[in-house]
Amino acid sequence: MPSIDVVDQITIHAPAELVYKVIINYNSIDQWFPMMHCKVLDGRTIKEGSKVKHTFGYGFMKMSSSTRRIDTLTPYTSIEESYIEGDLIGTGAWYFNEHNGKTTVGFHCKVKSNTPMSHLNLGIAGTYGHSMVYEQLLKALKKHCEAKAGN
Repeated sequence: MPSIDVVDQITIHAPAELVYKVIINYNSIDQWFPMMHCKVLDGRTIKEGSKVKHTFGYGFMKMSSSTRRIDTLTPYTSIEESYIEGDLIGTGAWYFNEHNGKTTVGFHCKVKSNTPMSHLNLGIAGTYGHSMVYEQLLKALKKHCEAKAGN
């Protein structure tokens, strides 16, 4: 099965607390990154053990769908997740490092394909494909957070 182990990151002119709160508001991610749809499956409040359905793409152009479990929440520092079912299986971790009013935020994704279509997609696109998606997501996150911060 194809797999990837990749980190994508960006620096945002906003405090880590703001950036962290935007990310953990999973149900609203599509408001600032329309290609990603997330739904908290067991209530609206994110806590350790919560499950979140992540779907990337629109309608029939759905590219990937996986359920992630929130394993560890360290406010304003990190969010650790496990991909537990769907197209990808493995781990993901958000990290937030604030310095001089700027936050470097990144996502470390270590997954393997779990379905025939994801075997094909991950086999062809691999790390490059993942980074293309997350570079766009992180640029949208930067724009959204900097607007909220007044920068």
